[in-house]
Amino acid sequence: MEPLNVETLTQRLIDNEYGPKHAPAMAADLLGIDAMFLPALQRWWDDGTLVDIEQSGYSLVQLVTDFNMKAPGAIKTLDWLKREPEAATETLERGYDKVTRRNKPVD
Repeated sequence: MEPLNVETLTQRLIDNEYGPKHAPAMAADLLGIDAMFLPALQRWWDDGTLVDIEQSGYSLVQLVTDFNMKAPGAIKTLDWLKREPEAATETLERGYDKVTRRNKPVD
């Protein structure tokens, strides 16, 4: 079990498709999550496993599968649901827009 720190977590995030500009802030945020979510972060760190944890009716697996979140973002969202349940729930219920890129102009 490798200890989590900003530098190594930042690199892991970059390796998992987070941009190098955003990974350090995400790493710092993840290291500041509520202690109840740290085992889930550590398990993802250790072997990529998603622990079946839940907050305010949302689970880690659900956020990853149904909301297309990466595990670190889903763990951070669970923390947000604990800290600000009304705002987080409202945002999740509202959903999100999916933006796609097009290589060719549309006629």
